[in-house]
Amino acid sequence: MIPSDEIIVAELSQAVDKEFSGPQRDLLTVRRIRSQVEASLDLTPGRLSESDWKLKAKSTIESRVQELLRAEVTRSPTPCSPVREASDPVPVLPSPKRARVTSGPAKPRRRAGAAVTRTADATLTTLQTQLRKCGLRTIWSIELKKYGDDRSAKIRHLQQVLSDIGMTGRFSEAKAKQIKEARELQADLEEVQEGDKAWGLPKTRKARKDHSTEGCEVTVKEISQVISQDPSSADESVPVPRKRRARPALDWLSAEDSDE
Repeated sequence: MIPSDEIIVAELSQAVDKEFSGPQRDLLTVRRIRSQVEASLDLTPGRLSESDWKLKAKSTIESRVQELLRAEVTRSPTPCSPVREASDPVPVLPSPKRARVTSGPAKPRRRAGAAVTRTADATLTTLQTQLRKCGLRTIWSIELKKYGDDRSAKIRHLQQVLSDIGMTGRFSEAKAKQIKEARELQADLEEVQEGDKAWGLPKTRKARKDHSTEGCEVTVKEISQVISQDPSSADESVPVPRKRRARPALDWLSAEDSDE
């Protein structure tokens, strides 16, 4: 005897309840429930897969599964995930990126550091060129060696040197030329003074005059004494001193003329 539709639906629901509460819940499928009901009701195998029962049996099984899931969620504080069909893809969540931990201030970029270095080197070259135009010739690699790699200290040193020699404010070619000429004149004066010290020449005009007439004073005094005693013998006994020649180094010329 073929069972009624109500009996078949009730048997499908009971089979779902049994499988859902059993240890093999993951094996619960529409095909498995159909086979169990067909065997329990002595139906022809595949009877519930025919056109008139195929969709009806599937709808009955899925509806009962949804009811059981809702009841389980109500009883449990933690919601359970619904049973997924084998064809549904499992979404893969991207792993979160770890935030970078910085222990100190951010390091400056190499590009910015290179630009600052180039600017400082250009400033140093400009200052050295200005000092050369002012007549100051120094081996700057030795002068600035004490500052090491501190370009800012080197720049401050060169700026101070410019200020010390008189180049204050904005640099100008005309002022640099004046400073150079003044430095050259000062160097010439110092050279002359060093020569005077080396050769023992008097420093003042009065001392030079006394030095030039020192040998003539005694001779004139002696001549006046002789003339006062015997005027007639002045020309015979006392020779008249000759004037000092301005160029004693040319005496050899007069000696040659006298030989001829």
